[in-house]
Amino acid sequence: MKIRKARSSDLDRLAAMRAALWPEDTAEGHAKEVAVILSGAWPGAYPYAILVAETDDGAVIGFAEVTLRSYADGCDPAHPVGYLEGWFVEEAHRRQGAGAALMRASEDWAKTQGCTEMASDTWHDNEPSLRAHESLGYEVVDRVVTFRKTLAALLVAFLWGGLQPAGAAERAEARSTVVLHNVTVIDGGTRTAQDIVIRGEQIVSVAPHAAHAKNAEVIDGTGRFVIPGLVDMHVHVLTHPWDDQGNLQPRFDRAASLALLELLLQQGVTTIRDPGSETEAAVTLRDLVNRGAAKGPRIFTAGRIINQSPFHPEPFLPVVTAGDVRREIRWQKAAGVDAIKIYGSMTPELTKVAVDEAHAAGLPIIGHLQRTTWTEAAKLGIDGIEHFAPWAPSYLPEAARAKYEQTMFGRVYWLRHVDVHGPEIAEMIAAMKAHGVTLDPTLIALHTKFFGNDPRWLRNPDLALAPRAFSAGWASGSFTKGWTDAQYAEAQQAWPKQLALIRKIYEGGVRLTVGTDTPTPWIVPGTSVHDEMALLVSAGIPPSAVLEMATRNAARALKRERELGSVAAGMRADLVVLSKNPLVKIEHTRSIEMVFQRGQRVR
Repeated sequence: MKIRKARSSDLDRLAAMRAALWPEDTAEGHAKEVAVILSGAWPGAYPYAILVAETDDGAVIGFAEVTLRSYADGCDPAHPVGYLEGWFVEEAHRRQGAGAALMRASEDWAKTQGCTEMASDTWHDNEPSLRAHESLGYEVVDRVVTFRKTLAALLVAFLWGGLQPAGAAERAEARSTVVLHNVTVIDGGTRTAQDIVIRGEQIVSVAPHAAHAKNAEVIDGTGRFVIPGLVDMHVHVLTHPWDDQGNLQPRFDRAASLALLELLLQQGVTTIRDPGSETEAAVTLRDLVNRGAAKGPRIFTAGRIINQSPFHPEPFLPVVTAGDVRREIRWQKAAGVDAIKIYGSMTPELTKVAVDEAHAAGLPIIGHLQRTTWTEAAKLGIDGIEHFAPWAPSYLPEAARAKYEQTMFGRVYWLRHVDVHGPEIAEMIAAMKAHGVTLDPTLIALHTKFFGNDPRWLRNPDLALAPRAFSAGWASGSFTKGWTDAQYAEAQQAWPKQLALIRKIYEGGVRLTVGTDTPTPWIVPGTSVHDEMALLVSAGIPPSAVLEMATRNAARALKRERELGSVAAGMRADLVVLSKNPLVKIEHTRSIEMVFQRGQRVR
């Protein structure tokens, strides 16, 4: 007997064995699905393999189907997990080694995909499956049932399924299967009349009239639109509130931070990046949320913000030498951060040290930059840049540089004089594209400053949603509270130049994401994501591209595109159900009827 990959000539045998294992579908239906898999056109985000057991005389007597998933119970959520979708051996050939050989081959395939764990599922009364695991050295560690076994080079946590063709695994699946029926999926295109089948924390199928367990919960989505869960790439979860005198409080407000996270989730934001917080607290909160001990979007976090300046309120960390930079990055790596953040006073020399050290530690590095230009940072290898414009004098015409003051109001001067079609900006865009730099524009963070006297923000109905600990100090803590009406008017006249710059960067092929800088003044957690998308559309970027920025582009920037950012089999079931089409009007992303996070309905 040998184990090999399935071929097209095995289609009829596979269809028959699948029908025995999964009798809910016909052999004809199984044949169609197998044909898609064998053709290499499987639509899931992860690879999918079918292995068969063949006797010495050429008879196919069993099969295993194996793929990857972003999450499985008992496994490390930080990495994809090998997942056994099905395992079957003909009755006459059981207990002769075929099942064990298929299992070993499936594990070996998962190892070639970089996995260190593997999983599957079964029901507690599937005695043949339980006995099979025990005979192969697995021990029960939980009763759903969960098995664990240490292999030579692979830690395996199996929730095995399917030795008997009676459909016991399907009865278990029905308990945790949800079907969004007849929805329109908007995800890099538009697919109508789709059924999204969610099992546990994952999407297992997206197709017209998709097959699912008979007793699954079916939600009629006729007339509804489904987009991937939104990602806010700039949320300072542990921001210290301002008091009503404009003074920054000495510590973060835990209740306000937790309320902020829930607000984000209710507005369809299922993943966030915190680009700078107190390292140890940020990592602790991330872990609490990501394991379900606190409600909120999945968090990726940076630690303290590294800056070559004496400015040192939390979360800023002053550095002077290259050794300071290296020590801090090594500490943050040891603490468990997901990214490194540097700030505006860093020289190109120390920026290079930070980039090299972060990458040596296996961490991405992002920057709110000014002293180091965006062009320089791109060429030094930075992964991401935050905010709306580079503000460096070198981007201005030479005659305009002498009068440029690097202050908040000086940004108005910079916008008035910069040539967005000039060679300096062209070089910057080319460098960012060539080096794969992601820009998170956070337009709302500048709009709320330039329009800080506008009722749009001062009397925004969404203010009622914001945690009072934050919003009470927004007026006194506003960065432009001292501006005159004339200054506001001049800033607002310069705003179209800011939009033109972002449009130019977009047209130049630089990857953009969606971030807000919440909860800084007037930026309401959650609803500000929809405001930011509207501002990006006002810059001349199509709604479809903006939705991609808020989903797929963010997943790519986080290096999680195999689990986040799209609606496809194998992806995490982070979904937003809308009553109106956001491609018609981007503001329709606010028409939220349901939010799913990891397969659970949270709104």
